[in-house]
Formats: sequence, structure tokens, C-alpha cells
Amino acid sequence: MSDLILSGQSCSVTCNCSRFTVDNYNLVLEMWLKKSDIQLLRNNVRPNACKELYSILGLPHNVDTSWSKANTIRIIPNAEHGSNLAYMRNEKIGYCKSMVTEPLEGQSQWINCKMEFLVSSTSKL
Repeated sequence: MSDLILSGQSCSVTCNCSRFTVDNYNLVLEMWLKKSDIQLLRNNVRPNACKELYSILGLPHNVDTSWSKANTIRIIPNAEHGSNLAYMRNEKIGYCKSMVTEPLEGQSQWINCKMEFLVSSTSKL
């Protein structure tokens, strides 16, 4: 039962989400991924290739500083398979600030992944 889809320029990963925290224009995700999905994400994000350029009327203008959308991820709550996340959260465009992984205890196939994002102030990918 996957409740989150992470989609980049050349990858798409579905996963189980254990944390989806939005604070202003920052987003923290924690999810369970298979080893192959972790490698696919690592190959398609450039952690810390993002920054806030300026603020207009209190709204930050966050950008992907790879300038080729190599660090831009569409975060899509998945309504399929009975997940409630899609009813609680909206789709976001994010720029990866950091990515930390650790094995899940007792689960050889799954890795816990924590990703922090700057959220785009626009909705275009």
C-alpha cells in the first residue's frame, strides 16, 4: 500500500510515507523505500542544490540551483490503494535540501529515508 509518489525529471518512485510535515516553505518526508528505489533517488537528486533567492511580500522564491531541474521532485500523495494521505495533503514541488537513509531494523529489503525539501512557491515543474 503505497501512499506517496516521488517523481523527478527521469525517475518515479512509489513509497510508504511515515512522516509528511510542512512548515512554511519547508517539507520533511520520511518513507520506506526498497534499496533499488533509494539508488534511483540518489542518482536523480542533488541535495543542497537549492536556495531562497528573495522574498516578495513575505513569500520566499525557492529555486533548484542545479538549473537543469536535476534536484526538482514532484511529491504526489497517492489516492490509490485506500491511502488517506491524499485527502490530508496536496501535491507539492520540492527541491531536495538533504537526504539521509538508514536500514529498518529486522527488514532486510526496506530502508528508512528522510528527505528535507524547500517547497516551490510556484506549482510548475
